[in-house]
Amino acid sequence: MNRAPDIEIYVPNITAEQAEDWLQKEFSKCELSNKKKGMPKKAHPISVEWNNLRVSGVVYEKVVPGFTSIWLDSDQLPWSSDQEFAQSAAKHFHCAVRFVNESWQQQQNPDAWNEINEQGEITDLIWKT
Repeated sequence: MNRAPDIEIYVPNITAEQAEDWLQKEFSKCELSNKKKGMPKKAHPISVEWNNLRVSGVVYEKVVPGFTSIWLDSDQLPWSSDQEFAQSAAKHFHCAVRFVNESWQQQQNPDAWNEINEQGEITDLIWKT
Protein backbone atom coordinates (compact mmCIF):
# COMPACT_ATOMS: atom_id res chain seq x y z
CA MET A 1 0.00 0.00 0.00
CA ASN A 2 1.30 3.43 -0.93
CA ARG A 3 1.41 6.12 1.70
CA ALA A 4 -1.20 8.85 1.40
CA PRO A 5 0.24 12.27 0.42
CA ASP A 6 -1.72 13.77 3.33
CA ILE A 7 -4.28 12.48 5.81
CA GLU A 8 -7.65 13.77 7.00
CA ILE A 9 -10.31 12.48 9.34
CA TYR A 10 -13.62 13.70 10.74
CA VAL A 11 -14.15 13.23 14.48
CA PRO A 12 -17.56 13.89 16.05
CA ASN A 13 -18.01 16.57 18.67
CA ILE A 14 -14.44 17.49 19.62
CA THR A 15 -12.78 20.87 19.98
CA ALA A 16 -9.49 22.01 18.51
CA GLU A 17 -8.02 21.81 22.02
CA GLN A 18 -9.09 18.16 22.37
CA ALA A 19 -7.53 17.38 18.98
CA GLU A 20 -4.35 19.15 20.05
CA ASP A 21 -4.26 17.21 23.36
CA TRP A 22 -4.50 13.90 21.48
CA LEU A 23 -1.87 14.87 18.89
CA GLN A 24 0.52 15.98 21.66
CA LYS A 25 0.53 12.34 22.80
CA GLU A 26 1.29 11.11 19.28
CA PHE A 27 4.06 13.54 18.29
CA SER A 28 7.23 14.87 19.88
CA LYS A 29 5.84 18.40 19.35
CA CYS A 30 2.37 19.69 18.64
CA GLU A 31 0.99 23.20 18.83
CA LEU A 32 -1.88 25.22 17.51
CA SER A 33 -0.41 28.00 15.38
CA ASN A 34 -1.57 31.54 14.78
CA LYS A 35 -4.36 31.88 12.25
CA LYS A 36 -3.48 33.18 8.86
CA LYS A 37 -5.42 36.14 7.53
CA GLY A 38 -8.60 35.06 5.80
CA MET A 39 -8.91 31.67 7.52
CA PRO A 40 -12.39 30.75 8.72
CA LYS A 41 -13.08 31.42 12.40
CA LYS A 42 -13.26 27.72 13.35
CA ALA A 43 -10.11 26.70 11.42
CA HIS A 44 -7.01 26.33 13.57
CA PRO A 45 -3.59 25.84 11.95
CA ILE A 46 -1.57 23.15 13.69
CA SER A 47 2.06 22.16 13.56
CA VAL A 48 3.45 18.78 14.61
CA GLU A 49 6.91 17.26 14.59
CA TRP A 50 7.63 13.65 13.63
CA ASN A 51 11.14 12.22 13.21
CA ASN A 52 12.59 15.76 13.08
CA LEU A 53 10.15 16.72 10.31
CA ARG A 54 7.83 19.66 10.93
CA VAL A 55 4.37 19.05 9.47
CA SER A 56 1.60 21.61 9.10
CA GLY A 57 -2.09 20.96 9.14
CA VAL A 58 -5.48 22.31 10.14
CA VAL A 59 -8.00 21.41 12.80
CA TYR A 60 -11.36 22.71 11.62
CA GLU A 61 -14.10 22.66 14.24
CA LYS A 62 -17.63 22.02 13.00
CA VAL A 63 -16.44 21.83 9.39
CA VAL A 64 -19.79 20.05 8.93
CA PRO A 65 -22.40 19.98 11.69
CA GLY A 66 -21.19 17.79 14.55
CA PHE A 67 -17.73 16.99 13.12
CA THR A 68 -14.22 18.40 13.46
CA SER A 69 -11.75 17.77 10.65
CA ILE A 70 -8.09 17.03 11.39
CA TRP A 71 -5.83 17.33 8.34
CA LEU A 72 -2.05 16.82 8.27
CA ASP A 73 -0.07 17.67 5.13
CA SER A 74 2.61 15.00 4.85
CA ASP A 75 3.24 11.44 3.74
CA GLN A 76 5.82 11.04 6.54
CA LEU A 77 3.59 10.39 9.56
CA PRO A 78 3.03 7.51 11.99
CA TRP A 79 -0.04 6.56 9.92
CA SER A 80 0.22 5.67 6.24
CA SER A 81 -3.46 6.25 5.43
CA ASP A 82 -6.61 8.06 6.48
CA GLN A 83 -7.93 4.72 7.74
CA GLU A 84 -4.96 4.20 10.10
CA PHE A 85 -5.28 7.81 11.32
CA ALA A 86 -9.03 7.32 11.87
CA GLN A 87 -8.48 4.06 13.77
CA SER A 88 -6.05 5.76 16.13
CA ALA A 89 -8.49 8.63 16.73
CA ALA A 90 -11.42 6.22 17.24
CA LYS A 91 -9.48 4.39 19.96
CA HIS A 92 -8.45 7.62 21.67
CA PHE A 93 -11.83 9.38 21.54
CA HIS A 94 -13.94 6.18 21.99
CA CYS A 95 -16.16 6.98 19.01
CA ALA A 96 -16.64 6.20 15.33
CA VAL A 97 -14.49 8.39 13.06
CA ARG A 98 -15.15 9.13 9.39
CA PHE A 99 -12.65 9.09 6.54
CA VAL A 100 -12.31 8.51 2.81
CA ASN A 101 -10.54 5.22 2.17
CA GLU A 102 -8.73 6.21 -1.02
CA SER A 103 -7.78 9.47 -2.69
CA TRP A 104 -10.87 10.68 -4.50
CA GLN A 105 -11.01 9.91 -8.21
CA GLN A 106 -13.20 11.65 -10.82
CA GLN A 107 -15.45 8.60 -11.36
CA GLN A 108 -16.12 8.03 -7.64
CA ASN A 109 -19.14 9.14 -5.68
CA PRO A 110 -17.99 12.19 -3.66
CA ASP A 111 -20.45 11.21 -0.89
CA ALA A 112 -18.96 7.72 -0.38
CA TRP A 113 -17.27 7.62 3.03
CA ASN A 114 -16.16 5.08 5.60
CA GLU A 115 -16.58 5.08 9.33
CA ILE A 116 -14.38 3.09 11.72
CA ASN A 117 -15.11 2.36 15.36
CA GLU A 118 -12.61 1.79 18.16
CA GLN A 119 -12.68 -1.99 17.55
CA GLY A 120 -11.56 -1.41 13.93
CA GLU A 121 -14.89 -2.33 12.32
CA ILE A 122 -15.46 -0.36 9.11
CA THR A 123 -18.84 0.69 7.74
CA ASP A 124 -19.39 2.15 4.27
CA LEU A 125 -21.76 5.08 4.22
CA ILE A 126 -23.10 7.86 2.06
CA TRP A 127 -22.44 11.18 3.75
CA LYS A 128 -23.51 14.36 2.01
CA THR A 129 -21.15 16.93 3.46
